[in-house]
Amino acid sequence: MLMPHCPSCSSSLPLREVFEGGGIVCPLCHSELEPLAWLSFISVILVMLAVQAGAHVAQGSGLNFPAQLVIGGIAGVVVGGVAYVFLIRYRVKAGKGTVLKL
Repeated sequence: MLMPHCPSCSSSLPLREVFEGGGIVCPLCHSELEPLAWLSFISVILVMLAVQAGAHVAQGSGLNFPAQLVIGGIAGVVVGGVAYVFLIRYRVKAGKGTVLKL
């Protein structure tokens, strides 16, 4: 219910489609999808802020630089996952509307 949906058929988009790269194709209607650019930009900004905040908190706690990198990276991954689920929405790619997978 929380995962992004296909704008054509309203089916949920699985995470494996996102992490494969090379474009997202709806598994049900085979529409080529692309994320809305402004929502992608906002999610990237949120991830960068989370990395900075995590590193800053680690630095304030007196941890060394490698620990700051790890904590900042973990914060970025967590916020990126949450942003994907709650923020990213897709639209049908301009041009060809569907791709048939055989």
